[in-house]
Amino acid sequence: MQVYGRTQEGARVKGYLISQEVMSCVDPAPKPWTTIAIPEKNVAIDWGFPRPFVLVPVDPDSIQYCSGMLDANGNEVASGDIVQSGVFFGLVEYRAAENGTMEFAVSWYKDAGAPISVQRLSDVWIGNGRVTIIGSIWETPKLLPKQKEGC
Repeated sequence: MQVYGRTQEGARVKGYLISQEVMSCVDPAPKPWTTIAIPEKNVAIDWGFPRPFVLVPVDPDSIQYCSGMLDANGNEVASGDIVQSGVFFGLVEYRAAENGTMEFAVSWYKDAGAPISVQRLSDVWIGNGRVTIIGSIWETPKLLPKQKEGC
């Protein structure tokens, strides 16, 4: 599965996630070492050998899993994207399904507050048509509803 991540300079890159735990004898333990492997498109592939790639270090907190589905404008929808359909907007998440597998789901909101429903991303395409990406939790967090403090 391909992912998006942000470099230290803030550029968004797409490739294959490579993550490695960093061992530490002193607390606190450092964040995992995270890079994205970006295949080189202009290099021929030989049988039995993987395509050469470039390793790009990224912020581990910026990882977005690619869904493979496109929004109404042809942009690929990924976890952490904020999407809109009519008067509703939603947050795309990559999370555990009831059967223990992983799935993409959209938590739908109409106004600030708790989500009014949750749908699998694939069901959104079948039932509502395509959505439009209007931001992400990293670039436009102000689009998300404010979480209420307390119980």
